[in-house]
Amino acid sequence: INAEYMGMEELWSNRMSDVDAELPPLSVKEETVLVEGFIARDLEHSGKLPHAQVCKLFCVELDEIYIAEDNMPFYQLFKQMDKDHDGYINCDECRLMLRNYLAAEGVRLKNEMIQIISSNFCIQAGGRTDIEKTCIRQLVEILDLKIAPQGIVSDPEVVAHYAGDTLGKTEESDFVEAYMLHRCLIDPGHNYQCIVRKKPLSFLRMAGGNANHSELTDKN
Repeated sequence: INAEYMGMEELWSNRMSDVDAELPPLSVKEETVLVEGFIARDLEHSGKLPHAQVCKLFCVELDEIYIAEDNMPFYQLFKQMDKDHDGYINCDECRLMLRNYLAAEGVRLKNEMIQIISSNFCIQAGGRTDIEKTCIRQLVEILDLKIAPQGIVSDPEVVAHYAGDTLGKTEESDFVEAYMLHRCLIDPGHNYQCIVRKKPLSFLRMAGGNANHSELTDKN
């Protein structure tokens, strides 16, 4: 199993600076939704929101539907962003919270994919972890069921094109990024795009694509 990803969500430590290079930037759309949602939920016009309202902001406006008020990691993240410990965070702290959330969620999604791939499809040879190109269609179908069970169906041929191949094999890390890039482009609004932000996909240009890192960030 690829040690670069496995277990990283447990090791992730929240970043407290908005200029930290480890944090993915927000797209224009995410920034707009966050600010407008924050203002709409600030009914007292105090410039701050309590945990319950931040949770609803993430669930409703930002479409992170699986977050609940009793989600302890989310609550702990809120407490860390609450720098003056008054039970409220302002808009800048909420923005930093979202960026931390996206970074950790990106690691979690990648972790899930690596577990699925490693248990069924990987070939270890010459220091590489490869996937047979003939397995990509089946693997894409399995990942869709696991990661996006009610979402838009991925196109295995597009994923294979993005990932490229050498002698009928695709390197595991290239496949992971190609799949997440494809999900980002066909299903915008979900948090797949945080994968693309964390590591620019230079191989996409090699595979004949034209999108660059900043374009993908703005697109979503």
